[in-house]
Amino acid sequence: MNINKREQLSPTEKVLQMNKKYSNSSLENFQRNTNSEGDVQGWRNNLVDFSSHIYKNPSLLDLGCGLGDKSYRFINKKDKKLDSLHLIDFSNESIDFAIDAFKKININNKYIVVSDANKYLKKLKDNSINLVFMFGFLHEVHGRKDLLMNLKTVVKENYLIIISDNLLHFKLKILKRELNSVFENSYFFKVQKLVKDYKILYSFNPIMIKVIKHTGRADKFFTITTNYPKYKLKNLLRLQYKL
Repeated sequence: MNINKREQLSPTEKVLQMNKKYSNSSLENFQRNTNSEGDVQGWRNNLVDFSSHIYKNPSLLDLGCGLGDKSYRFINKKDKKLDSLHLIDFSNESIDFAIDAFKKININNKYIVVSDANKYLKKLKDNSINLVFMFGFLHEVHGRKDLLMNLKTVVKENYLIIISDNLLHFKLKILKRELNSVFENSYFFKVQKLVKDYKILYSFNPIMIKVIKHTGRADKFFTITTNYPKYKLKNLLRLQYKL
């Protein structure tokens, strides 16, 4: 049975769609996404802010980066510079915009590249990345398992991978199975709509914890994949969300 709400576009079709989308981008769009609090961009900004508490000088990989606004927000939350920054998207329109937006950001190892994600991952050195963002990206990936396997080779021992997305082309249980077959600790945060607000509910079995309310539009789920011990991740979440 086909569970998809719409047909998944081919890679070529998706590139054309994204180029059309980003061809009309402006600095105003970029700033709105970077500073948003009350919609899906604000939802993802919350996750960016959470991740900014963890590393001193991380290597950041932003797959499907779009305009690069999430990485830009992260950089401006940090007191210290990044070891490296990798902004990857298959839309040349989005990457052209990101190159211009980041030209004044002083990072020695800065890579803003038009590329298929899997091809770029294969070029990276093993054990070179701490932090990975995948916002609104994974649902359009063909061959997610290959992507996750390639990602596993490039992350450092103290890695943190944050995925936030919709469920247009897969069920969450399928993603759980794929992530858990590659990585040891993947924590899934299910997002539910309660009247006008969204609330994240998640569990470190068997404990259910309410994390945060959000009044705008949100993704359907997010995951935190990490080798951090469960107790440490809980403490980080308590710090960020004041549980």
